[in-house]
Amino acid sequence: MATLAVLDGAEEEFSAEEAAPGADLAESADAGLLQDLIKRSDRLRGKAHDPKLKQLLKELKGLLNLGLPGFGGAGSDLDAVIEAEWQSAKEIAKTTRSLRTIFAQRSIKPEEALREWERTRESLGSADAVERLVLNACRRLNLPIGALPSGGGWELDLTRLEDNRQALRERLRHHDLGGKLQLSFRAPARDGSQLITRSHPLVVELADFVAERALSGLEPDLAARASVIRTKAVTKRTPVLVLRLRHQLHQERWTGNQYEALPDLLVEECLTARVNGDGLEPLDGAAALELLEAPASGNIDPGQRQQWLQEALAEIDALHPALAALAERRADLAEEDHRRVREASLRSGESLRMRFRCEPSLAVDVIGLIVLLPAPVL
Repeated sequence: MATLAVLDGAEEEFSAEEAAPGADLAESADAGLLQDLIKRSDRLRGKAHDPKLKQLLKELKGLLNLGLPGFGGAGSDLDAVIEAEWQSAKEIAKTTRSLRTIFAQRSIKPEEALREWERTRESLGSADAVERLVLNACRRLNLPIGALPSGGGWELDLTRLEDNRQALRERLRHHDLGGKLQLSFRAPARDGSQLITRSHPLVVELADFVAERALSGLEPDLAARASVIRTKAVTKRTPVLVLRLRHQLHQERWTGNQYEALPDLLVEECLTARVNGDGLEPLDGAAALELLEAPASGNIDPGQRQQWLQEALAEIDALHPALAALAERRADLAEEDHRRVREASLRSGESLRMRFRCEPSLAVDVIGLIVLLPAPVL
């Protein structure tokens, strides 16, 4: 009677009598076949999820002197060897499945990715916002900047930087910025122009210098923190506040039996809000720019401007409860955003073993005030 051995998908035959117990296989004509079977069994041991391994060992059960590790030739020990090999294969298979799970990724919903992308782009600012900042800063610093004849870019002459801007000059030199620069705010940059993005050293140094001089009061005319504008963009007196909010994000990680405190994170944001009576209305990017960049429709007498500003400043004291409530809401949003990002980074089937608590750092800083007055109707 012939026995079938399934080896690597092939079927081979051998006689059970030729491998009967007590036969001298070393002198048998099937010695070569036995050696081939042993080599194949060794190869199959490495295939963790291959069921052929167990079938092969069963087919070889009737043979003596198999040469398997740990087998001394007694038939009573063969079952233990087979079981040990099979259990080892199963454990390796479990490890392989575990690795597949670790590196598996959850499907990403397009609408969720688009929403996060829009929020990120709004917070970072577009190419138009970067261009507007650089142009306004250069003009306020009396730096010559003009459009290139070929279009699509600008030329900035840093050699014309005034002598009283030595600190800014040193900052720019630290980044090898000097002489005449050709700038492009949109990709691709052409004709040797530098692509200027939000994180470019030129943008960072100009923004920091102007903000520092304005907030310190050294050059209030460089970037006014308070102003009164008569414009057609509003139909009634509209105070607009530029706010800086700071939050402390407390986080803890589960260690298996308790939560362990991690270092706190500082969350900082700048927000524009419109004053409505004794309340505040936060404005998103487009709505905020519409008011902050409202064109003036006429001049205001210096005395009137001072009066309007004094009244608006006096009203800020009554807004402290509204400012605190706004800070609480923004802290809750920051906590939700942080948790959502953390959960999105988890592997498939993994749970978030952390907890967060975001609290505002009061009081809210009012870093800018603009009073918009409606233009007279003629």
